[in-house]
Amino acid sequence: MMRYDRLANHLSTNAKLIQNYNYSKADIESFIPWERFVVIDLISQKQKNDAAMMRDHQATAARQK
Repeated sequence: MMRYDRLANHLSTNAKLIQNYNYSKADIESFIPWERFVVIDLISQKQKNDAAMMRDHQATAARQK
């Protein structure tokens, strides 16, 4: 089961990179092995930063009402 979970996660992540971040399948397949992890980490950091900025913006807007 563990191997399937890892494969399913791998394929799901690839699909998200293709659909949401405009990577092609060829781009992903040509990554150096560690490069995929770096790209995913950078996207994750950006999502966290965007979420924090949104929370800050919403809090500022709520205080101004």
